[in-house]
Amino acid sequence: VSLVLAAAAVILFALWLWRAELAPLLAAGLLGLAFVASFVRHGRVDRELRRYAELYAINDEGLLRLRRDWERLPLRLPPASQATSQRWSAGALERSGALSIERATAADLDLLGRASLQHLLGTPATPVGQAVLLDWIPAPAPPQEVRARQAAVAELAPLIDFRDQLALRGRLMGPAQPDYERFLRWAERAPWLPRHAWLLWAARLLPLATLGLAAAQLTGLVAAPLW
Repeated sequence: VSLVLAAAAVILFALWLWRAELAPLLAAGLLGLAFVASFVRHGRVDRELRRYAELYAINDEGLLRLRRDWERLPLRLPPASQATSQRWSAGALERSGALSIERATAADLDLLGRASLQHLLGTPATPVGQAVLLDWIPAPAPPQEVRARQAAVAELAPLIDFRDQLALRGRLMGPAQPDYERFLRWAERAPWLPRHAWLLWAARLLPLATLGLAAAQLTGLVAAPLW
């Protein structure tokens, strides 16, 4: 529907340029507004569909965790750490020299890799969240930090809807997080546009000039569509 509305608006606009009659321009404007409304509505429907699909997946994976269905439960790894996870799951668990686990102990504990503690707890969807989980599991934490984490878990445990929404937002961000972080670094740099005043004035004056030239053509002061 949106494509049909857009094509019809373009055709009527071209007809107005050719014949310079007001009726095709008005019809093209109405069809353009209808296209915008249809595009916005379809976008909203697509976002809601993806939202509910992700919420379904979150709760379905919760059931898979309860059943320990390792075949169907996804094992999420940070993009650059799959080799690291494989090395750790083989038994060479070292983190900045603070932890060393023998091969037999690591195999017995099933800390990382398939059918492991990492597999069971691997709910983060963002690269940063996956990397934090990958760092936390084999690394010891100070007692005060352990107690703080336990308090946070006790607080979050009954907040099912909140945890679902938090997981949903992470999944919707997902692989786009590095791009988002690059955008933040760009946004926090010194502003570039205020140092180029002529661009600011051009941005202010060009719309006025465009509207003025369009009005001049509509009133017959200008024959060509200079706008």
